[in-house]
Amino acid sequence: MEGIKSDRKWNWKRPINFFGVVFDEENRPIENAEVNFQWNEADRGTQSATAFSDDRGYVKLLDRRGYVLLATARKDGYYTTRLGNIYLNYAEPWDPKFHQPDPDRHVILKLRRKGVPEPLIERRMLTFPGSAEEGVISIDLLGQRAFDEVADLRIRMNHGPIVETAGRRRFDWTVEVEAIDGGLIEYSSREEFPFLAPEFGYEPVFRIAMRADSPQWESNFTKRFFFRTRGGMHFGRMELRVSPFPENAPPTVTLVEYYLNPAGSRNLEFSPDLEVSQKYYVPQN
Repeated sequence: MEGIKSDRKWNWKRPINFFGVVFDEENRPIENAEVNFQWNEADRGTQSATAFSDDRGYVKLLDRRGYVLLATARKDGYYTTRLGNIYLNYAEPWDPKFHQPDPDRHVILKLRRKGVPEPLIERRMLTFPGSAEEGVISIDLLGQRAFDEVADLRIRMNHGPIVETAGRRRFDWTVEVEAIDGGLIEYSSREEFPFLAPEFGYEPVFRIAMRADSPQWESNFTKRFFFRTRGGMHFGRMELRVSPFPENAPPTVTLVEYYLNPAGSRNLEFSPDLEVSQKYYVPQN
């Protein structure tokens, strides 16, 4: 702390040493992984360096000075995970990211080996406005359209009257998301690589209800699901946002993103080179 008082750039002059090890998803060391470093140094601004892991996965950066360090691992044939892109603080002991380097306790950087992708439909930000009277939307995920006759999803939305609660305009609402002839499994955003749809455990309908007087009241929700439809002909994953009664607008369903395997496989690993959305796209009438 005395250094801060006598030198306003003290934070940007702290010794930076980094001792790391690069592992895969099964904690096996990865040789020749590229690790890119960036740090901020007094009077010189942003600096950078690159190092490569040895045959035991070890990598290091020594004798630099600065405030914070960003280390990012990558290698062809691998995904960089959240633990493969880390931030360390070398100047502020009260920061949860404060780091004291120790050559006997290596910082772990994680990569995930890529699998074999399959041709998938991949779409983002498809919005389907509903009818204020009915509040029902049916979606053909294969044809990428709203369509009642052949549908993979059916979303039913209902809401009560607007009331004043705690100084806010609110309303009761309920939503049902149905996977036609199939089911849904919710998964968390913490799941980085949802590349394999589960074989079992699907529920045909997901229901959510919100009361106007709930302390956790929200006017909409966003969820992530694995889904199977049409008797298991289609497996996929999606991020779905439903707004039962947005202000000055009809009920709305937004497919923030979804991936569908039209071949009936549970493999949902995607490569842009194998994207087949246009092949199955059916325009709205």
